[in-house]
Amino acid sequence: MDRIGPGGDVSAQPELLTNCSRPYKPFEFTRQYELDSFKRQVESYERCIDDFVREQREAAKKHRDAAKDAIEEWNSFVRTLR
Repeated sequence: MDRIGPGGDVSAQPELLTNCSRPYKPFEFTRQYELDSFKRQVESYERCIDDFVREQREAAKKHRDAAKDAIEEWNSFVRTLR
């Protein structure tokens, strides 16, 4: 979903799509197994978010490296023109 920025322009910020299921916390836990299940769901959610963040950081590094390589290619080309 695009976001409207200051001045009414649409920013190109991507929507966060982790495919992680956020656990639902009931008002109270009436049984131990409900609490145990909720704790497992929270741990699973945390792992999912951590995995998503790691994958995004790895992808960002690949993009930064590709940009650096492109700049070096350009600079190398320009040096041959001298």
